[in-house]
Amino acid sequence: MKRKEFDLNENQVIDIFKLRQIIRYEDVDTSECFNPDFENLSKNSEDTNELKASVNQIGLLQPIILAKTEFTENHKFFNWEIISGMKRHFVCKELNLKTIFSMKVDTILSRNDIKKLKLYESYINYKIPSDLITPKVVWFSIGKVYESQRSDNFSKDAKICSEITGIPLPIVRQAIKYAIDSKIVEKYTNSSPIEKI
Repeated sequence: MKRKEFDLNENQVIDIFKLRQIIRYEDVDTSECFNPDFENLSKNSEDTNELKASVNQIGLLQPIILAKTEFTENHKFFNWEIISGMKRHFVCKELNLKTIFSMKVDTILSRNDIKKLKLYESYINYKIPSDLITPKVVWFSIGKVYESQRSDNFSKDAKICSEITGIPLPIVRQAIKYAIDSKIVEKYTNSSPIEKI
């Protein structure tokens, strides 16, 4: 049975896997981050007093989420837009912290992608239950590796994908079979018939 907090469909899990592949964890200069809510937070700074005291005492426990956006691409001073964590960023600026721990998406995101990232923020760092990890979901994790490494040997390709991604071999084999059956990739012609999976 699925836990309530993981009431996701297969396409949503695929979105989460795609986001995980482009996220990096890094300290970023606080001045490089555009905070869309900074002016409002400045006017109501008492709302952040408790958070400020916490960060001052024990540091920032949860990273902010940053991304490249159309705004940052057309701005001289800001390299990142804050997608989530505006209060955390504001507090760090108030405390004169030069850097802030972040999850960076080093890809220009559309407004739709930004909505997805905000929606799935709480799932990004959690282990997705195994009943939601279907061959289709796994394919979206291994597809690029598979396409860059493909030979004409199913067993060899599956083994290489498993080694590179760290995903167990039987799951990788099922994902490749799914991609072949769905005609996402071409069938093997000369070796390792996939019927033996």
